Amino acid sequence: MSKILVVDDDAQIRSLLDQGFSQQGHTVVPVPELTQAFAKIVREEFDLVILDLDMRGEHGTTFLKKIRDTKSDIPI
Repeated sequence: MSKILVVDDDAQIRSLLDQGFSQQGHTVVPVPELTQAFAKIVREEFDLVILDLDMRGEHGTTFLKKIRDTKSDIPI
């Protein structure tokens, strides 16, 4: 199964996605902040990133560009 990074500042959304994908057999790594997400991306391999673009105090498009510069082949 897939390993999925869920990046969202809303705890309910993270929980919902975690439960849904986990029930299907996927491994979900939920994180609430972009800095934590980037640290995970650098150290671990993911098959998919689900990214909230409108997060408190940060914008996901900047993070998206950083991911593309680091790991251009990961689906987001």
